[in-house]
Amino acid sequence: MNDMPIGVSAHRNLTRKAIDSADFLEIKKISTDEVKNFRADGKKPLYFHIQYTAEGEYYMPTITDFSPALPQLRAAFEMASPRLMSLHFGLSARSITIDEDNFMAVACDEVLDKTEITQNLENNLRLLKSSFPRTKLLVENVEFIPEALSFGAYRYVQEARFFTQHVIKWIDMGIIDGIVFDIAQALIAAGNHPFYNGLDTDPLDTDEEYVSRLKEKTLLLEYFERYISQLPLSAVEEIHISGISRFSSGVWVDSHKQVGEKELKALAFLLEKLKALGKEPVPITLEYTRKPGLIPRQIDQIHAVCEGT
Repeated sequence: MNDMPIGVSAHRNLTRKAIDSADFLEIKKISTDEVKNFRADGKKPLYFHIQYTAEGEYYMPTITDFSPALPQLRAAFEMASPRLMSLHFGLSARSITIDEDNFMAVACDEVLDKTEITQNLENNLRLLKSSFPRTKLLVENVEFIPEALSFGAYRYVQEARFFTQHVIKWIDMGIIDGIVFDIAQALIAAGNHPFYNGLDTDPLDTDEEYVSRLKEKTLLLEYFERYISQLPLSAVEEIHISGISRFSSGVWVDSHKQVGEKELKALAFLLEKLKALGKEPVPITLEYTRKPGLIPRQIDQIHAVCEGT
């Protein structure tokens, strides 16, 4: 797959060289100011990953109604005309705190049941699709952090069959166009979750004792292959990639570090699967902004993986 467009998450610390190395920019803070900043030269297509409000608050698509934010969203959409928009499939708690260095959510309120999670998300997807019908709408797989650390913030939402069931239903209903496959979050779900790493534990019982057993689980790419075999790969319309980290306890986290060997191998495996399905090349977004000087090299590495598949 040689003609994959490769973009980068938009961030105010991006250098001109980093921007020039990318085919597109994906904005996560959905505001007219952000669009103005990254549309200045008019050369790069823009995508929207609906994660932050103009005020920097998290959008919580499984928890809150997006209707009050619609004027703010509409103003940004009218200015940018993004080619696609996406949002996460989770989280599960009514309120959370975030470890900003590792992008890990911790529940600090009631955890919702499966019906409320998916109904709230479906309502917001309907609103977005009806409001912005010319923009492709995608949902993204999410990671799993054991209950001992997250207190239920990721409960249910990362389970492959649960995710797949609703994605297929919503595509058939015409309210979404496909999924964003997040490499980092898939690796983390595969490594941390007992459904995929072989620890054979109820996900609700992923307590301190369970976490202590994660250190022995080292075949991350094998668990990744097991996990994605249950995902709707024919629905992939975008790929996210970034580097992950592992705590000394054995828990994997989405630290958005520099992409390394394990992430590139997972990308190659996914691309081979997509090729076998006859999928057209899909855009790949590098979600890395910590040291902008490292972005061009990572994009080159991603291009090399694409050319090799």
